[in-house]
Amino acid sequence: VVRAEQVGLQLQRQPCKLLAIAQEALGTVEPIAGPRQITLVLRQQGSGGMDLRAAPSLLQRLIENLLLNAVHHSLRGQRVWLQLSQREGACWIDVRDGGQGFPLEQLPQLFQRFAPRGHGAPVAGRGLYLCRLITEAHGGRIHASNISGGGARVEVRLPQPVS
Repeated sequence: VVRAEQVGLQLQRQPCKLLAIAQEALGTVEPIAGPRQITLVLRQQGSGGMDLRAAPSLLQRLIENLLLNAVHHSLRGQRVWLQLSQREGACWIDVRDGGQGFPLEQLPQLFQRFAPRGHGAPVAGRGLYLCRLITEAHGGRIHASNISGGGARVEVRLPQPVS
């Protein structure tokens, strides 16, 4: 994170498929979610692998961080949803959980370094901050919100270059 702040993330962009990257991320997070009886659900709107020019390892870390955050804020037996879609000339990553959601007063600072973490929790590490750095390095944007009825949602928009 310190290096990324000082010199920026050095992207080694290459053609990749967002669906394949998301499946790898799910495979990494499943061993953590499984013992907690949290089900990870991948949904894709549209067909194809969602082609991007991006740094695959950084996108995988982005998705893993979002999934881990959702798993850590979910209760046993809940689901964490990862939805991929293409619209408006971009690929979208949408992660939702059924936890308590974000404290409203903390929403504006969630993606800042050392932001507050949650209901009564101490200051967070760098997970969501790193998500923001990765997203912005790819020319995208990231947004967090609460779901009515409970839960949290983080959406990432990654532009697709016109070929």
